[in-house]
Amino acid sequence: MAGDTVEVFTGPDEEGKTYLATALADVSGDWDVVGPFNFDTYLTATATNASGNTSEFSTQVAAGDCYPVFLPLGVKNY
Repeated sequence: MAGDTVEVFTGPDEEGKTYLATALADVSGDWDVVGPFNFDTYLTATATNASGNTSEFSTQVAAGDCYPVFLPLGVKNY
């Protein structure tokens, strides 16, 4: 969602073991991260809204399967 802080992780399973980067979603909810990264098997992300609610890890995607990587995220209110 617009304004959410997105954190991207990589790891060998569904929950990212290694932090890669942080991005801020634009008014359309789109975001991107740039840089040279050392990817493990999978990429995943979380989103945190302005109220501080953080989503669960997104569905993982294989790091080499797509470019750019799009991760569907949903913020749950806790």
